[in-house]
Amino acid sequence: MKTLQSPFFLKGKREGMALPLVILLVLIGFVFVGVGAYVVKNLFWSSQGVVIEAKLYNAAQSGIEWGMALIWENKDNIEADLITSADSLDDLRARMDNLGPGVGTDYLDDEKALPETDGNIKLSVVVLDCNYSLAPGAAVSNLPPRVLAGTGSGGTGTPTIPPGTSVIIDPSHFLPLGGGITSHSFVIRSRATGYGRNTELESMVVIEK
Repeated sequence: MKTLQSPFFLKGKREGMALPLVILLVLIGFVFVGVGAYVVKNLFWSSQGVVIEAKLYNAAQSGIEWGMALIWENKDNIEADLITSADSLDDLRARMDNLGPGVGTDYLDDEKALPETDGNIKLSVVVLDCNYSLAPGAAVSNLPPRVLAGTGSGGTGTPTIPPGTSVIIDPSHFLPLGGGITSHSFVIRSRATGYGRNTELESMVVIEK
């Protein structure tokens, strides 16, 4: 004997099967939305990081260029006497010539307006004089390369690699080889701080007369 099923019963069965499928699709949709939001968030913060690094680098680079211009503008008035004593890096900062014996007391980069930067970035620039000769065991860290100012006498001493922690270019470039040209070397250190990060650049400048 055949049993006939009501169309209404079949319709209810189909609806009952469709409900879990709809719920499953909704859950899958939520997962995809969550993953998409996570990816977008990561991309946003990554791009923000790149933008911040670029801002810090550009600010620090502007400090290097500012230091170069400062040295060039004052090249005839910078103290040329040998620095023989230093308790800190401040004692190696480039100074204005005091037109008398001994090392001047006015720093080259004092009271000079720094380049404008992003309002959230603080820029600091220091110009260090490489013309120094400290006693053995001097407790000064992060020294610039030591490059004695040339005298134009074309000295005949055996050149040695100068002490110092900076590695800007091949150290052999810093050897005091003489050759008839008076030269004076400086190191510019520019530091940009902001957005919880910092970038520091360093460059050597050699002024020849």
